[in-house]
Amino acid sequence: MTEIVYENPFKKDFRIHSHDIDDNEPVDLVHCTKCNHIVPASINEEATHKFSCPLCQKRIIRRFRDCKMHVTKVYGKIFHYDEKVVYSCGFYHHILKYCHKAKIMKKLSILYQYNISHNTKTGYTYLLKKGKNPKYNKFANLSLGCLPLQWSLIREHLAYMEEDPLFKEFAKQLLPEWFDIPESFCVNDLAVYLRYPHLGLLPYEVTSSLSFREELRKATKKRKELSNLPFKKKALINWLFVTSIPKREQKYICEHPHLFLLEGLLTKLFRNGDIRYEVLVKLNEIKRLEDP
Repeated sequence: MTEIVYENPFKKDFRIHSHDIDDNEPVDLVHCTKCNHIVPASINEEATHKFSCPLCQKRIIRRFRDCKMHVTKVYGKIFHYDEKVVYSCGFYHHILKYCHKAKIMKKLSILYQYNISHNTKTGYTYLLKKGKNPKYNKFANLSLGCLPLQWSLIREHLAYMEEDPLFKEFAKQLLPEWFDIPESFCVNDLAVYLRYPHLGLLPYEVTSSLSFREELRKATKKRKELSNLPFKKKALINWLFVTSIPKREQKYICEHPHLFLLEGLLTKLFRNGDIRYEVLVKLNEIKRLEDP
């Protein structure tokens, strides 16, 4: 998971270990706030802090961790309209990027703005990425849990939104009171549960898995049946496996969610619930099955 740092790194001195693009040799660079440049470091191997700015000779101690995401929050708001609720956010993403043409490392602070909009009438949830010009806005329907992975830096930006306390408040306002929001709750998870609230009765490990989401996306006819089901876990599990599952068996697979996929196979092999239960218990003793 991306670690998020809420600061502008370019307001501080730092050093970074990199590689020269032309000859692929290692190179140490320094950013000096006084000189406002990123340049190859002046190195004194005998000094305690051996890296310094070659222009003003200031010692540079702090190391820049490029594996972290550096952001500065601009705003975060929740808007309520007649038929929709919107979570809106804006933030600066601070990035170091090498410019091949000028052969220098550039400091970029780019403003990103997103809206997550839930239509309370249709149950659909959309993601909007705002462009500088509205005609360049991008839209994505998240209701089946699919993410627009072709969008640049979308995973990192979703991680920022999911960490925002205001997004958690947005989710809490929209989801039923009985729904227990997991710690690792994602934007696309929210969209799925808002469109199909019955799925909240199943273990989160099941409904958040890629295989479950893929099957849900394919099963157009079966999805339409969901809204007609009673809000009972028993009815949902029987609907999911297209057969009646005994109470003992239901309880066991809910306590061990990694067995859901196997349960789907076993219902096709064995009609007898007692046999299925014995097979599930035996298979669960094989520790490798806990690995998805």
